Amino acid sequence: METEVTRSEYEVNHMIELSPQVLADYDVIVPDYQPDLLKILQVDANAAVQHFEVQNDRITITGKVDYKILYIPDSATGITSIITSAPFNHIEEHAGAKQGMLCSILSDVEHVEFSLINSRKVGIKTVVGLDINLVENQSISTITGIEGDDIELKKRVFRTSRRVVDRTCDISVSDTLAVPVGQPSIQSLIKSDVTIRGKDVKVISNKVVTKGELVVCTLYSTENESMPVCTCHEVPFTEILDADGISETQNTHVSFHVQSADFKAAADVDGDLRNITMDVKLGVQISADEVTEAEAVYDAYSTQSDLNLTTSCIELQEMNDYVSGESTVKSAITIPPEFPPLMQVYNVVAKPYINSATVQGGRVVIDGSIDAYVLYISEREDNLLSNYKEEVPFHMELDCSGGEPGCSVKALCDVTHVSYNITTSGEVETRMIVSADANVFKTSNVDIVTDVEALPLESTDDSSIILYYVQKNDSLWEIAKRYHTKISKVQDVNHLEEDVALTSGMQLLIPKS
Repeated sequence: METEVTRSEYEVNHMIELSPQVLADYDVIVPDYQPDLLKILQVDANAAVQHFEVQNDRITITGKVDYKILYIPDSATGITSIITSAPFNHIEEHAGAKQGMLCSILSDVEHVEFSLINSRKVGIKTVVGLDINLVENQSISTITGIEGDDIELKKRVFRTSRRVVDRTCDISVSDTLAVPVGQPSIQSLIKSDVTIRGKDVKVISNKVVTKGELVVCTLYSTENESMPVCTCHEVPFTEILDADGISETQNTHVSFHVQSADFKAAADVDGDLRNITMDVKLGVQISADEVTEAEAVYDAYSTQSDLNLTTSCIELQEMNDYVSGESTVKSAITIPPEFPPLMQVYNVVAKPYINSATVQGGRVVIDGSIDAYVLYISEREDNLLSNYKEEVPFHMELDCSGGEPGCSVKALCDVTHVSYNITTSGEVETRMIVSADANVFKTSNVDIVTDVEALPLESTDDSSIILYYVQKNDSLWEIAKRYHTKISKVQDVNHLEEDVALTSGMQLLIPKS
């Protein structure tokens, strides 16, 4: 017997998340025009993925690590620096990777070690952490209805996510920064740091409007001053990025990172080195998921025939909620006595890490820490520049309407603002704003009906009504299905409320349809 069914087609995300580490081992040679090394003060490293390719069972990745090495030379006074880059390559073997999958990769320097090999060579070992996100949109077909007045159905409604946009693009920010009036002219640039703050993203049809501000802190030497001088500038940027298929109704995440930064000292109109030209390239990762409510029949029976159900188990990542928010983290950092005494703070760089993200009582709870690096100038001539790191914990709670037991959280965080001042007691008071966004989802394996065949019903009992004793874990659905009758009839005959709880041993009269 043929039975007519109604079907719906849905596309759902099949996601693979990988977190490999790459070791970059590199020897830096001092350029011929620079003095020999006496003491290394600091090594900064910034990693960027330049190209990747998803192949069957593997992802091939190439990137680079930019290094800034501050050191005290052995044949000159003051501080100088080396700016260089080293490539890295990685092949991530994974059986689930397929050519054509959407892919996004974020990189971060997790650890740096350096050693002074000789006066012209520095050995650097860098651990680069990669956050790889692979997405394949898979089609599923569900039965949403079976025709017939004699049919009883059980359906479930679930939310599916389909990746619509997954792309990486660049923003170029160029400007000329003037040394503030009252500060001396530049002899040479020692170090320039770039951080991104005040990020604002607005989605319009097929476009993403990004706004933000680059905070540029520059340390430079002067001709007549023994102490280096630091200066800071704020450079706003606005960019409209193409993102075909994106819309305001989708779950959108946009992340920024500094891809490269180039700074040079330049002359002003009077011929003095009082300008700094900057060319910064920002990498922007855009991903957007379209969330759809879907439904599927997962059980059915007929009062007039025997339904032969074909079922299939599918893995669903149901998007329960998307939440975002920010928190202000304050800390008073004390430079330990074994470090050179602080005279002036050059810059505070903050890198946040999430330790745990869970759903608790209708809220997303995020605990993490911020590595706060305080680079400061000291009065000691043998150690003019010092760097101190302190770990600052943070805690965030975000309201979440879709949180329930068994949910998982995928959270990302960033420090969007850092300000600081030195107290009279010599502490560095910091105020950092941490922003976070989180996808709350539940992964489950669900049986759904994929095909139905109606067979003749073989009657084994001519009674019009049956006395049934409820067994442990019985439900009205299971009892009515077993005897091919409607639940409403069982409720009417036994005067049962709709939400009544069955107890073991209860007597029920079961009418035949």
